[in-house]
Amino acid sequence: DFSALKTYVREVCDFLDHHFLLQERSPLLDIARDSDAWAVTFRGRSYRFPEADVRALPIENTTAELLAEYIAEQVAERLEANGHTNITRLAIEVEEMPGQAGGYARDLA
Repeated sequence: DFSALKTYVREVCDFLDHHFLLQERSPLLDIARDSDAWAVTFRGRSYRFPEADVRALPIENTTAELLAEYIAEQVAERLEANGHTNITRLAIEVEEMPGQAGGYARDLA
């Protein structure tokens, strides 16, 4: 199942790669979405991002730790949906730069 695991991690990373990662649950951002863009206001400044350039994530902040948790949950969903029951623990690490990373680990049912 290592091959499947690699595939699922790659799918999630490809989905996120080269996009603006918008933390939808941030208490600091005022976020609105219209038909073709995301509007974000932070400390009185407004920003507009084309919808195609954004990945809106159900997280409070785009820290390495929270991104690792998001990726782990996405991979765990794929493992479960495809019947990979012999993997019992999943650990994901997101590296910000060499030597600096955040991680998340969880048991799988």
